[in-house]
Amino acid sequence: MADVIKTATRDAYGKALVELGGINDKVVVLDADLAAATKTGMFKKAYTDRFFDSGIAESNMMGVAAGLATTGYTVFASTFAMFAVGNTTRPRVTPKAASLPAPSGRTSPKISSAPSALWARMSSPQNNL
Repeated sequence: MADVIKTATRDAYGKALVELGGINDKVVVLDADLAAATKTGMFKKAYTDRFFDSGIAESNMMGVAAGLATTGYTVFASTFAMFAVGNTTRPRVTPKAASLPAPSGRTSPKISSAPSALWARMSSPQNNL
């Protein structure tokens, strides 16, 4: 039986990214201000030109990752799961609504926070959901 080497998953992840970066120059890593915790800092140190830090903007990072993937890059977007699964309380400006004139003579774009509004309706005492 081979010797088992115990290592933290994130350490193995960081080392694997560096190895993959050496094999394929189309590998890019995106991180959400967590390079020390996710160990993507190892890749950043080895391949600075292929490492992108989005700061605490995980939704934007996922969009950038999708865009890079459509252009032929192999993308590893790294963050904690709790931050990666959508921001349901964040108001969103839809592109279509932003290009339309605002109702009642207002000049601001239409802002939708449907998930928040839905939660408020569901948790209101008038609804027995």
